[in-house]
Amino acid sequence: MVPPGVREQITPNWHYTHLHDHVLPALLQAGVTQAQLDTMLVDNPRRYFSPAKP
Repeated sequence: MVPPGVREQITPNWHYTHLHDHVLPALLQAGVTQAQLDTMLVDNPRRYFSPAKP
């Protein structure tokens, strides 16, 4: 918990859709491919949270 108003001062553009509305489009525009984003956001978490194979 942070005192009221502190989060707004530190991260004024933060909201639940910030990643999808601002960060991902900026990465795409900077040259990151959709396949690379899929690896970061889908494949890696799936592999991390999947049970280990015997």
